[in-house]
Amino acid sequence: MTFPTRLLAMLMVPAAVVCTQQAMALSPAEINAIAKGATVRLEGKASGSGVIIKRTGDVYTALTVAHLFASQKNITVVTSSGQSRTVSPSAIRLLPGLDLAIFQFASSQDYPVAKLGNSDQIKGKVYVAGYPLPTAALNESFYNLTTGTVTAKALRALENGYALLYSNTTLPGMNGGPVLDSEGRLVAIHGLTDTPEPIQKQSINPQIYTHTGFNLGIPINVFSSRISKAGLNLNPLPKEQPSSPPTADDYYVRGGAFLQRGDYKQALADYDQALQLRPNFAEAYSNRQKIYFWQGNYQRAVADGDRAVQLNPNLDTAYIFRGFAQAKLGNIQGQLADLDQAVTRAPKSAAAYSYRSYAHYLRSNYPLALADAERAVKLDAQSSWAYAVRGIVQSKLGRKQEALDDGSSAIQFDPGAVDGWFARAIIALNLNDYQNALSSVDQAIKLNPNFADAYVTRAEAHWRMGNRQDAIANLDKAIALDPNNVNTKRVRRSLGSS
Repeated sequence: MTFPTRLLAMLMVPAAVVCTQQAMALSPAEINAIAKGATVRLEGKASGSGVIIKRTGDVYTALTVAHLFASQKNITVVTSSGQSRTVSPSAIRLLPGLDLAIFQFASSQDYPVAKLGNSDQIKGKVYVAGYPLPTAALNESFYNLTTGTVTAKALRALENGYALLYSNTTLPGMNGGPVLDSEGRLVAIHGLTDTPEPIQKQSINPQIYTHTGFNLGIPINVFSSRISKAGLNLNPLPKEQPSSPPTADDYYVRGGAFLQRGDYKQALADYDQALQLRPNFAEAYSNRQKIYFWQGNYQRAVADGDRAVQLNPNLDTAYIFRGFAQAKLGNIQGQLADLDQAVTRAPKSAAAYSYRSYAHYLRSNYPLALADAERAVKLDAQSSWAYAVRGIVQSKLGRKQEALDDGSSAIQFDPGAVDGWFARAIIALNLNDYQNALSSVDQAIKLNPNFADAYVTRAEAHWRMGNRQDAIANLDKAIALDPNNVNTKRVRRSLGSS
């Protein structure tokens, strides 16, 4: 069924009016019930999520992100009850100037309709719902709800309307899903999911990363204020924001966009501006710290980490990056202390456990390393790095097949990420399989030619094979890429002159 003439008129009703009244916070279970019923799955060449915002008779109107329709004309909507409907092009409307689209489908079943909130008033806890894409571990898409907090809200929206930044852990496939406030009201559409891909391709330390917290949504008030441009009538409309100088949130959100693209120079400039306007902005210090670490500026990474945890002692990623920066500077005990803090602050973080596992491994404390790696895999069965670290530890404990299986899983979960290939190289080294170590580390370097530790690993393989000059050449390359790493310099000095 198509809706060629009715689509624009469907929101001309009070049910879609922005809600401004006071409401009581709901329990997570109540939020989940609202979100699950109103969230739909979109299947096609590009898959994602959406949220029901209106019902008229047997016709439902839903909202999602427009970029899902960039490469396809038809898409299938799957409701919470499992009912499927094909959405034809005539039932889809892209909103001008925004990464948003509305679409309609027919169903006689009853589904909840999301109640619109006021994104200008949003603060504190938010919930993101959606259907993550299938993975190697899970071959089906299952509904997911994550909890986080609003990090920043820009007055000046980025391209396509993005302006709300939040800390929720999100996954590909959840884009287009609802962002709900603590009263269960729709305050944004989730559009951009955090990803380490630019870091993996450009950083000299790509195996050390966490989610940057860069999850962007389009505030529902942006949708409301622009909807008339698509011929829709939605009243009352929020008042236009007066022109004013950029805020710290504006710079922070834009800095996150640059960071997501791997543009460290512009991201640093924006974080600097954010901190000038708000010197106690802990999250800005934490994100700037990550850039310094990925660039090899370890002293500044430690300094920003100090400031971040002073302002917000619960920023587990600040402890992680400060810890690894200290390790690069030779402060081993400082690293372990910071990783202990990260695990304490975030006991459900697979990243914190996997990085502490790797730190224990580097200190030959294999039982503790294995325990942390096992915990990381249990917390996140789709984490490439968790399997990678466990495989490395297994190889040192003489568990050859288990190590090889974990190395294969790390690559299977994310073939384009460097950490799986890097781990397989170390596993092969530990098993004295130098040819496979070289082929695996070559692949890691192919994926990221700036990966300093990969050259160190390749140097070790050459050294064990008796190729002294090749080992020295690779160490020199690693030092050129990462001149502040005291550990690599120490190894290089031990080999003498070339």
